[in-house]
Amino acid sequence: MKDLYSSSAYQKICEYGIMPLVTLDDAKDALLLGQALTECNLPVVEITFRTDAAADAIKLLKEKYPQLLVGAGTVLTPKMAEIAIDAGAAFVLAPGINPEVVQYCQSREILPFPGCMTPSDLELSGRLNLKCVKIFPFIPMGGVKMLKAISAPFPSMKYLVTGGINSENLAECLAFPKIVACGGSWLINQSALKSGDLKKLKDDINQAKHERDIAVRRCF
Repeated sequence: MKDLYSSSAYQKICEYGIMPLVTLDDAKDALLLGQALTECNLPVVEITFRTDAAADAIKLLKEKYPQLLVGAGTVLTPKMAEIAIDAGAAFVLAPGINPEVVQYCQSREILPFPGCMTPSDLELSGRLNLKCVKIFPFIPMGGVKMLKAISAPFPSMKYLVTGGINSENLAECLAFPKIVACGGSWLINQSALKSGDLKKLKDDINQAKHERDIAVRRCF
């Protein structure tokens, strides 16, 4: 099996450290989203499969902004994973851990990030040859303190955390070395996206990048 963790997709996620999570009602809004992310030099996004617009939004982003690293979120079944990957998703995230989804993504050589919350989830992840998983919902379930506790028996596992992340807790999250990136909806203002306010979108993205850079400096 190809080592998916040596791939450029995984390395870029680790490099960026923050990842916008966006749910789109209209696929065309993806074009402004892609412009804002590209111009702010944060070319990564998770498009959630919580609406029917998700697959078309991913296709539009990949056509207009091929350099953008686009992932699919809220992927619950192998069929959803197939649709997402065929649309252009470079990685797949799920709220829970479904071995069939994980194995399908691996068969397509696409990074899966199943959602985990318990030591049993992490043990299963290890059996599925995963080296990095999503912790969700991170903050509501105890945040860094919780993750330090459940991750202790799994020293080689890394984590992408989502759920409740914002500018107030980002620094604490990124300061924990086992966390490779933080994802969340706080990065993209939905009202600004719907109204076409590119300046507001870019201001928020740049502010999040600034907060990330401060947090990363605190890690050393």
